[in-house]
This record gives sequence, structure tokens and C-alpha cells, in this order.
Amino acid sequence: MENLWDPGSVASMHVLEAHLCFKFLLAQILLP
Repeated sequence: MENLWDPGSVASMHVLEAHLCFKFLLAQILLP
């Protein structure tokens, strides 16, 4: 259970989330 709250995996999860959000926003801006 402790691995679920491992700081490394939590951080990488947030990075992935932010990356997807950034790509989505970029697409909204670039697409007409």
C-alpha cells in the first residue's frame, strides 16, 4: 500500500497529467 503514495510515482503522475493538459490546450489554441 505504501508504494501507492510513493513520492516518485505521484510526481510522475502529476507530470503526465500536466503534459496531457498542456497538449490539449495547445491543440485548442492552434486548431481553428
